[in-house]
Amino acid sequence: MKKGKKKVWISVIGIIVILTATALLVSCQSKEDYGNRIVIKRIDGKGSLRMSYRYVDKILSDKSYFSGDIEKFLISSVRIRLDGENFRWGFPLGVLAKTENTEEDRNILLAIQYCKGITDIDIIANEKKNCEVTFYEGFNAAMMQDKMRDCVIIPSSITKFINSELAPQDRIMSISLVEGSSVFPGRFTIIGEYTARDKYDTIYVSYSGIARILTSAESDVSEFVDSLEIKLFEGQDGIQLMEYLDRYFADANALEKYEGKTNRFGDPYIFQYEHYPK
Repeated sequence: MKKGKKKVWISVIGIIVILTATALLVSCQSKEDYGNRIVIKRIDGKGSLRMSYRYVDKILSDKSYFSGDIEKFLISSVRIRLDGENFRWGFPLGVLAKTENTEEDRNILLAIQYCKGITDIDIIANEKKNCEVTFYEGFNAAMMQDKMRDCVIIPSSITKFINSELAPQDRIMSISLVEGSSVFPGRFTIIGEYTARDKYDTIYVSYSGIARILTSAESDVSEFVDSLEIKLFEGQDGIQLMEYLDRYFADANALEKYEGKTNRFGDPYIFQYEHYPK
């Protein structure tokens, strides 16, 4: 996704109020093994998939056929630069607490430069070292996969800017795509925060929510998916699922079979799937 240079768009007012919440604390640790997963990779060995949205959309629409095999999907979008021109972020009226608008406060907000769509908090762990995710009362990790509710996990650095007197469901962050005179808005419920040793530069939103904003502007979003893994239930071999994936991705153990061929979308095979039983 190629976007222009960016400025952060946001307004902050009044005195600092700390957001308080009854929370579920989840420790994030990078995994040393895959734990019975099917991992999609690029055949050329490049890190980010830069995969078209339509691949994931198709797989998710067919997931019910393999409900006995699939425990969960781990999907992430590419990082989207919050530039204030193409992409804007902020808060609806009444969500911001009053702040002193100090230089320190402005720097905290200016540090937020990216947005990323995810389906699972393990993805935050892969990007942020020694992180912990705190879910506010009434919210949990499964909500990041809920297509009916758009959610966001924010850096702990900006929680003090949120009005703590609001009911949990009213703590909303807005993210909008602007293309010319058209604005494609999204509203995300703030369900938790993360702490980490890394920079507090990214807000993590539900994958389906950010995909909905982008596909409102165009039917297919190329180079949108950064990573795709499918975690299988313990004891499942995923054979039928891999036969299905073969329509779109090459088997990493038999790449020669796919040379010069195209997949169901008519694209050359540039992605491969590989099963890691443990």
